Amino acid sequence: MKLLATFPYFQLHHGKHEVPSSLGVPTPVGEVLVTFQNRYASLQSESILIPILGDHTSSYFRQSFKVEIDGDKLPTASSQELVNALQDLFTRHNALDALKVTESIKPVPEFHAARHLILTPQQNLALNDLCPIVAMVKTKGRK
Repeated sequence: MKLLATFPYFQLHHGKHEVPSSLGVPTPVGEVLVTFQNRYASLQSESILIPILGDHTSSYFRQSFKVEIDGDKLPTASSQELVNALQDLFTRHNALDALKVTESIKPVPEFHAARHLILTPQQNLALNDLCPIVAMVKTKGRK
C-alpha cells in the first residue's frame, strides 16, 4: 500500500513546505491511511545522492555518528576522571549538549551466582521487589 501511495503523496504536496503526514488511499475494502514519518534509513555514503541532489546534497544530508563507551570496561579507579575529562573536552568545544552520559546501578557479574550464598531468602525476595530478576515462561511445546 505504501508503494501505491508514495507517488500520489508527492504529487499532491509538490511545492508545499508544510504537508500533512498522512494520505488516504482508497482500496476495494475501504480507505486506508498511509502515514509518512519524518524518519529515514541511514546511508553508507552520500555518493548515491549526488546524481539527484547535486551541489545541494550537503544542504540536506550530512554525516552522523555516535560514540559509545562501555563503562564496564573502564578501569574502576579512573572511570570518573575519564568522564570528567570528556565533559571538559566537550565544554571547551561548546558541545556539551552533544555528550550524553547515562548512569545506572547494576549487579556485578558474580552477584547472580553469589546472591544465594550471601542473602537470606527474605533478603532475596525483598531485593527482587526492587530489582526484579528477568525470567521467561515458556509453555509452548511443554506437557
